[in-house]
Amino acid sequence: MRTVRHPVATFVVGVLVVTGIGVGVLATTTSQRVYGPSWGSFTAAFTGHVYQTQERSKVRVSGGLTLTVTSFSYSNQPHFGWYAYAPGSGGVFAAYDQYSGSVAEGMSMRLVVEGDRKDFFRPGVTEGEQVTSGVSVATIGPQCADGECNAAKVVSSGRVVWNVEAFWDGPVSTVKGFLASFEPLG
Repeated sequence: MRTVRHPVATFVVGVLVVTGIGVGVLATTTSQRVYGPSWGSFTAAFTGHVYQTQERSKVRVSGGLTLTVTSFSYSNQPHFGWYAYAPGSGGVFAAYDQYSGSVAEGMSMRLVVEGDRKDFFRPGVTEGEQVTSGVSVATIGPQCADGECNAAKVVSSGRVVWNVEAFWDGPVSTVKGFLASFEPLG
């Protein structure tokens, strides 16, 4: 007597195995978990190792007042300052494949947006701003040139400012995808 195989069952098991392998690979290469201090936590889809720093910076605000701000930065590259970037010669930003998110309490959203625009983008970059449920979101870019795409998102709850940046030598979808993965939690 011959054993009868059910092709539908074999197909379903095969699909489940392939799906399980895909989920396992995605889980090991992308770490979407909670980052930031309790008062400014967020999730974002970083790939690989995430570098973390806590820094105190002096920031000059309007009226000549200087504030001391504690910021927490998270990036897929080693940090070189508050915004986790590597400045090039002549004050021009030298980007490399990097995702980063910084969070600070008591910062001015406008000051962060102006700093990002000045440091990382060329004149004429597109910008947008929206306010939903008491949360302000300003986007800068994306701006692409010579195969490199940059984009930034600054989110503020009034008390907390998150600065999310992506600089990538590749398609614009990569920087858009990272910024889209960001979600403020507290």
